[in-house]
Amino acid sequence: MKNYLVLILTIAGFTLNAQWPQKKETAYYKVGVWFLEADQHFTSSGFKDPNATRGIFITDFFGRYGISDNLTTFVYIPYTTVYQNKQVFSSGRPPIEGELFSSLGDVIIGFEHKLSNNNGWAISATVQLGIPTRNE
Repeated sequence: MKNYLVLILTIAGFTLNAQWPQKKETAYYKVGVWFLEADQHFTSSGFKDPNATRGIFITDFFGRYGISDNLTTFVYIPYTTVYQNKQVFSSGRPPIEGELFSSLGDVIIGFEHKLSNNNGWAISATVQLGIPTRNE
């Protein structure tokens, strides 16, 4: 039984988030921005076909704060913009107007608790809550 419990805790520690929690009253913050834009795609025959220019632009915030030396809280807040430019056809077909959609993504808040920190190995458990804030 003891070996079974050690195995579960080991797997849970690596799966749930094995890292060092923040020290008491210290914080880590990160603002990230990334985007992807495409105006063509590969067909099943390996050739490139043009598309209307489409893109996605994501800005996000991630922050961690040490409530105590053993307990850290964190939050992740993404904001996404998806767009497609106006499509104009040479065949005389009427153009299709472009589209733009922006939304706050699913916010994640959580807590991380230090279970062990021996000889450079940190084991912690994380509980997180996803708050569905996006529009569909």
